[in-house]
Amino acid sequence: MATFNVGDRVMLKSGSPVMTVSSELGHDGKVQCNYFNGAELKIVRLDPKTLEAYKNE
Repeated sequence: MATFNVGDRVMLKSGSPVMTVSSELGHDGKVQCNYFNGAELKIVRLDPKTLEAYKNE
């Protein structure tokens, strides 16, 4: 399983906006990620198995 650090840019393996990891693994085994939907800040907690590192190509 991939490990992510605060500040890493990630996205869902199935596709999503680019998100920034804002909190490492919590007691629930999930990482907190932030992203913007227009001007609205969204904060989500996701299983790291569903994420991959963002590659700016």
